[in-house]
Amino acid sequence: MKIRSFFLLSFVFMLTQSCHVLESNKSVSSNQFDKISLHQYGEKIMVEDVITIAPDEFSFQFYNKMYKTETQEFYAIQLASFLDVKALEKVKIGQTTAEVPFFEPGSGMAPHASGQYDALFLDRFGHHYLFYEDADKRRLDLIQTQGEQLQLEFVINALSNDGKEEQLSETDVEKFYIVIFIDRNLNKTIDEGELYKLAIQLQSDS
Repeated sequence: MKIRSFFLLSFVFMLTQSCHVLESNKSVSSNQFDKISLHQYGEKIMVEDVITIAPDEFSFQFYNKMYKTETQEFYAIQLASFLDVKALEKVKIGQTTAEVPFFEPGSGMAPHASGQYDALFLDRFGHHYLFYEDADKRRLDLIQTQGEQLQLEFVINALSNDGKEEQLSETDVEKFYIVIFIDRNLNKTIDEGELYKLAIQLQSDS
């Protein structure tokens, strides 16, 4: 009887441990979809408070679900950029998009004639509305698909400021700020893990 009880307890312990490992792997796997990275010259930099890069083309890579017009599943990435650091203070966890000047309804900026953003607009009252529905309806490039998640890329090689558009290699701008909001549960509220703030410092080697 004691031997049978011992084996029963051992089996329960092993089963519990297996479930724990599966849950941990699931957590680790899902966390990768919350990461945003910046890429330049083949180097990958995880998004943090301040990133120093060369005044040249770079891109952001992030994960999001497919934008679906028919079912009104509007999985989009909202990216605002501006020169005024104080604008960063206008957005925080717990706010609705209606409470943030550059994320409020109607603040999405129109893309260029190409249907995409050919430059990064520095505007503290608007945002880039980025999505991928299919090869024809998109404002992001598709890198790969992982289940429901799409790995997407936003390439930036020019800035637009006060109506003036110039290549990154020619701009006088030395520093600008970016806020990224990914409404993963479509509740129009900035929840934990959906908001990213950073400063981009342009620094030439010369």
